[in-house]
Amino acid sequence: MVNCGLKHVLFDMLNLSFNSAEDTKPKRLTSMVLVEGGRHEKTSSVFRHEANPKETAMKTLSLAAITALAFLGLANFASAQAPGFQVNTTTFRFFRPGEEPLPNFVRMPIRVIYNRVRETGENSLFNECSPDGARGENQSPALSWTHIPPRTTSFAVIAFDSTAQVYHWGMYNIPRTTSICEAQLRVCSLPENAGVAGSAYGLQTVNVYNRVGYGGPCPPANDPRGDPHRYVFTVYALAQPLTEAQLPLNSDTEALAQALGTVKLDDGRFNHLDSDSIIGLWSSTP
Repeated sequence: MVNCGLKHVLFDMLNLSFNSAEDTKPKRLTSMVLVEGGRHEKTSSVFRHEANPKETAMKTLSLAAITALAFLGLANFASAQAPGFQVNTTTFRFFRPGEEPLPNFVRMPIRVIYNRVRETGENSLFNECSPDGARGENQSPALSWTHIPPRTTSFAVIAFDSTAQVYHWGMYNIPRTTSICEAQLRVCSLPENAGVAGSAYGLQTVNVYNRVGYGGPCPPANDPRGDPHRYVFTVYALAQPLTEAQLPLNSDTEALAQALGTVKLDDGRFNHLDSDSIIGLWSSTP
């Protein structure tokens, strides 16, 4: 919007400069000579080049154009530097879509992973979701988000395994209130383990394990689809909470993802205002 405004200002400056320029020719000077004792007027070939209004207008035009373009460049720079809706976590080392993780990847902490336990003899148990059989705690990570769009009243969270194309968590109708936000409602957050069944932070959907709430990573070891798996945590800013007509209770997380992308407000605008994602890694390969 700022850039369009500056372009209109520049256009107006151009019109103003051209319209104010008088397209006048240089004035011809005359000299008087005497011919046979009488007076005769003769036009000389000398021209007077005093203040030329068109030249003055063109100089004004150049200065106006340079000034307007400078402001346009500054506006573009400021727009590029302005931060948008952004999600972070203190639970694990993450990267963002479009970025690549370091070659020696760092796993998310074991407390976020799922438990799929089998007996290995002598009453010992092995968790197939970890490289060494250690048990996880199946706790959702802490998430925080800033630079919240205007008109936001509600949030949703989705955790998606982009390697296996399955959903591990969905929470929605998280209110933008001081129960999760600081006093000015500019920074909001969910603590670790907010995705526990019966959570007070919002309504939850059915995960890949056919349970309501958070279900942590548990990829197969040496998975040919990709190893490690990539777990994408996305927070959505919404203009209004979802109604039960838009998303019935105990829907699966895929249904939540579809609702977030399709639900519109009464005025025809999408309910989804903005979103941001972070990615964590996990492998069950020793």
